[in-house]
Amino acid sequence: MNAKIEVRETRLSLLIEETLIMKDAGYRLVQIGCTSLAAGSVEHANTLELFYSYDKNYDLVNLKVLIGKNAEIPSISGIYPAAYLYENEIHDLFGVFIKGMSLDFKGNLYKTAIPCPLNPDFQQKMRYIIAGFERE
Repeated sequence: MNAKIEVRETRLSLLIEETLIMKDAGYRLVQIGCTSLAAGSVEHANTLELFYSYDKNYDLVNLKVLIGKNAEIPSISGIYPAAYLYENEIHDLFGVFIKGMSLDFKGNLYKTAIPCPLNPDFQQKMRYIIAGFERE
């Protein structure tokens, strides 16, 4: 068995279409992950990277979508019902607005000391605090 791992970059405007293609081809949703690219470069200071991972017969396909920190993204929970859990997590930790979730916890999936702790704005503020000075 030779499993393949593939990363496909796509645009946010094509996310639903690409997700439907994966579903129709028999792929299952494995996970949705999000990370901030703020630490990587000034160019990507306000960019979040989303990975939608799908599996079929041990072949893994990752759809990679770059979004701005304040972007609104469509929910895929109407296509893959379990996506609501990943989407609520991304909303709570990164502050991403997700439109049309089948079950929206409205920011209450996780109890955090501060809202959206992985949002690039908060991360930047923490770097200044750790460095010893506040910045407005």
